[in-house]
Amino acid sequence: FPSHDRFGCDMSESGQYMVVVSSVWSRKARFSNDYGETWVEANGYDNLVSVELNETGDYGIIGGYRRILKIGDNVVSSVFYDSTSNSFTDVAISKNGQYMLAVGSGGTSIIKVSRDYGLTWSSYGSGGEWFGCDMSESGQYMVLNVLLVMLVS
Repeated sequence: FPSHDRFGCDMSESGQYMVVVSSVWSRKARFSNDYGETWVEANGYDNLVSVELNETGDYGIIGGYRRILKIGDNVVSSVFYDSTSNSFTDVAISKNGQYMLAVGSGGTSIIKVSRDYGLTWSSYGSGGEWFGCDMSESGQYMVLNVLLVMLVS
């Protein structure tokens, strides 16, 4: 792979599962489930920015232009589209994958939270520019741009 212009990458704790999002490939994602020996591209999805896998690699989330991709075992399992946002610039996931968080910029409801492994999403916020997020292993606490903003239970 070229060694420049990557937008995001992550791997499972064991190193078996890996995901890379790169501008070299038109901001597309590539997956590996064999410690990086082989790679598969997520065809049909571009303009992606950020990625995070849960501890085991069973669940993952990718943020991109007006969409959030839920991933698992080298495939995109579902896509959440949001026409009110510009781009989801950062994502986070709990240790077991149940809680997912995506933040973005240039929209009206640009904080998205899922409490059910990415099946449904709730919207928060009323605009602004959110460039960073993270959550605790349990998913109970979330932080956005160094401000503790919500308790999810």
